[in-house]
Amino acid sequence: MLRPLSLGEALDGSLAVYRQLFRQLLGVSFATQAVPLALGAYIEAAGGLLLYPGLWFLGIVLALVLGALGTAASTFIVSEHYLGRSIATGQALRQSREYLGRLLALTLASGLVVGVGLILFIIPGIILFSGLIVGTPALVIENIRQSTDAMRRSWSLSVGYRRKLFVAYLLAFLLLLVPSLAITWISSAIGVEGGVVSPAGFGLRLIEALLQILTYPFLYVLTTLLYYDLRVRKEGFDLEMLASTLQPAA
Repeated sequence: MLRPLSLGEALDGSLAVYRQLFRQLLGVSFATQAVPLALGAYIEAAGGLLLYPGLWFLGIVLALVLGALGTAASTFIVSEHYLGRSIATGQALRQSREYLGRLLALTLASGLVVGVGLILFIIPGIILFSGLIVGTPALVIENIRQSTDAMRRSWSLSVGYRRKLFVAYLLAFLLLLVPSLAITWISSAIGVEGGVVSPAGFGLRLIEALLQILTYPFLYVLTTLLYYDLRVRKEGFDLEMLASTLQPAA
């Protein structure tokens, strides 16, 4: 896979890697997303945000912190696989802890920048989103110390390929989120009785949460593969890796 990938190859390759690493990625996703998603489902079933603002805020914090850990761990797992190596799930999670602060800062800064861009007639937000997509794998894989440096690195790598990055993410979102949106629509249509979520509605929300646990790792795989694809195209990363394997032992 150490070669430039077309859009179709990037998506197909991501699906293949997702299948190969399914158990590991699912383990990370469940460990980092199950609690926030379950908490959110409980709050909704118990009456909503207005009745449990403290629990809602706790869920947001857990989603951000655990989500950052899950993103970093998944990136480590996919990166090692891409380079022909492997890493244990526990080790990937342990390594991710030192990146927590930087990833949270990157998430908040990127979200703010893209959000402002979306307010400014949508198109600037799309451009900014496309340019910052590979900031997370850049920060984790290259051990970049500042979130702003990771954003600049992503922006530089994405020059000339932002349309491809956006289309890849758009197709991935459509592929993965349509089932979730369908469940959300059904649950909102039949799931509320007298202001309280019905058992059927609560069950559908749990299914929706399970789908998120299953599908989010695919986005991590795609993002990591797109990051390496950009490095292969713009920095000759494939030739660099080949040269390192041909160097004689000291």
